[in-house]
Amino acid sequence: NWLHGHLREKAGVAFYEGFKTQHDGTNVAPVTDWVVMCGTNAGSQLKLVNGVSKGTADDGQGGVSLWVNGRGNYGESSDFAIAEVMVWDGGLTSEEMYSASNYLVKKFGVGTVTEVSTVAPTYASQAEIPNSVQCNSVSYKACSEFAVALDEIYQHRDNETYPLENPMLKDAGVKLSRAMSGNDVLGQIQFPNAVVLRQDNSSGIKTFSKYKIRHFENFPGDEEVNKGPWRYKAGDKFRYDYSVNLGCTASHNEGNKSAVAMQACDKSINILAGRSTSIGVLSAIAKELKSSNGTEGMPGHCCLDNALDSEHFGLHYSPFINSKGELIPMTCNNPGHFHLGISREACEAANGKWFRSPCRLLEHCIDNRPKLGEPGFIQSFEDRVRGEPRKEFLSKLRIEATMLDLFCAIPKNCPVITISELEVRDGDGFMIPATNWAQKSTEGAFTADKAVNGNFADYSKTDIADPGAHILIDFGDAISFSQLKIYMPEGSRLPESTIQLLDESDEEEDDVVVGSLLIDGPSKEPGIVDVGGVNYALYTFNAEDFKYTRNFYDGGYVIEDPNDEDQCETARTELGFAADHPHDTEVCDEFVDQMCDEEPPLAENTRRLFGEQSSSPHAPFNSARRNLSGGQCSDVTDSDSNLRQKPCDVEKNLERVRNEWLGFETCLQRSFNCVELPQGHHGCK
Repeated sequence: NWLHGHLREKAGVAFYEGFKTQHDGTNVAPVTDWVVMCGTNAGSQLKLVNGVSKGTADDGQGGVSLWVNGRGNYGESSDFAIAEVMVWDGGLTSEEMYSASNYLVKKFGVGTVTEVSTVAPTYASQAEIPNSVQCNSVSYKACSEFAVALDEIYQHRDNETYPLENPMLKDAGVKLSRAMSGNDVLGQIQFPNAVVLRQDNSSGIKTFSKYKIRHFENFPGDEEVNKGPWRYKAGDKFRYDYSVNLGCTASHNEGNKSAVAMQACDKSINILAGRSTSIGVLSAIAKELKSSNGTEGMPGHCCLDNALDSEHFGLHYSPFINSKGELIPMTCNNPGHFHLGISREACEAANGKWFRSPCRLLEHCIDNRPKLGEPGFIQSFEDRVRGEPRKEFLSKLRIEATMLDLFCAIPKNCPVITISELEVRDGDGFMIPATNWAQKSTEGAFTADKAVNGNFADYSKTDIADPGAHILIDFGDAISFSQLKIYMPEGSRLPESTIQLLDESDEEEDDVVVGSLLIDGPSKEPGIVDVGGVNYALYTFNAEDFKYTRNFYDGGYVIEDPNDEDQCETARTELGFAADHPHDTEVCDEFVDQMCDEEPPLAENTRRLFGEQSSSPHAPFNSARRNLSGGQCSDVTDSDSNLRQKPCDVEKNLERVRNEWLGFETCLQRSFNCVELPQGHHGCK
């Protein structure tokens, strides 16, 4: 039980298996300010908050891993940012603690600087020699990692479309890689810090010209080596000469050069990628570009064309232009640097127009979830992603002949569709009243409401001598559909024909065919039923008999068409992001997190545990362990290799059942009767 820095919206708190500072919220106010928090439970035992000692107790637990909001499950998380972290493997002296605190206080402009003794510290062993605090800055590391990620993106570009080189490289022939040290990377880069635009004198239109580069001579400089003698105590004759390469560079000790250089790097990051783009996002983009040979992965594309130099003079670039009612593709003459496609902010900084790519990455991410019968599938999660099946999808019904003209060469051979009455039942099995129904057919004399008026003596007829002959029933509104019954005179039969389910479309002028069923005339024999003493031929069709052309769901966020930005935006908002969030890699990460954190409900756990879908008395091993295919969830089990479960509610008197063979633990209601299963496994029935 260990925390350092923040607790339940309080700042400047330390708890090392017990509180080591006050935790009443008085250490830092307001809590929204930056706080420099330095603590040790060995050596000096100091706990410094913004340079001031706030410790109330010594000792405490050590040797722990660092987590951000690691105790979030206990309601003890906080919203905060981290600027810099420094860790030593031993307790620091008072002088060393204050030196480290002073460095951070000066860097971030908060707190109090405390003067410390200039006497050189002594160390008990070489292992206790602390690294220089100046060499631990995460800024150098972040800057070099950004440069590597950006260059990886450039390495997978189409050189013909994007001939311009990475503007962050001093030498265009260099390729950065993760195998290089941070200092080696910094030695190969420069810092684009501003955009230079050229302006047309007559029109005033501004066009991107180049980046203004900021250079730092001999940056970052050679790495320095820390040398010196070690003595057991001051004046002692026993000494040991040590030499430690701390990774420091000359620039760390050249006045303000390191700080100014890192400010320049921050500017470059903002200009080249945008403020909202993380290094992780850049790495994910590079990975997608690599796997698709440069064809997919870029969030968008930028075009620097304007009305003066576009393909169509006088028009700003747009992927398509409307020419006499027809959409014609437009070519971008000047796409600029490749990195401008990373974000709208990066493109607009170069005075360009940014156009989002189809959300194929997000589509693939969501589609890659486990399917029914695959390891890791959970129905509750699938329902949330897919949405609830939609029942109201039918507004019209058309019965259309598919008979060839050849059969109608002899009129008496040309069949007729004659319908005495129709019945439609909704998704709950109730008959839908025909009050607002209307009908028409290609046989003019029979177009009055005769097949939907409840009078079996009337009928609707369509002579299918003409191609496309049909009977159309308009239900007046979208209705549920589970079953269709067609009553015909006893001697009549449905010829070779198609029954189509239609729905109105907001986007298209004509109705959309959402389902269809082909009737192969003679092979489909009706039943004979008595209605009021008269026999009728009855055809019965259920919803599952039809073949559907599209899926119908309410809610959910499955992406059917990645070019449909509305679907992409729905997925982003459902996963907690803004509709226009620029980086679908982050949205995908959130989707995978939710998928890996999903806990199956009790009923589903029980089904898996006892293999309801399996012929074996044992549950399928992989389904219980949730080892998802494709490595999406790399670690979803606890230290005992058990599926993570919410604690049993003891007030509901639930009984824990453990199946050793599966390594699976769940909670089952006591109402189950437990029995002995083969091989000593315990289960319930």
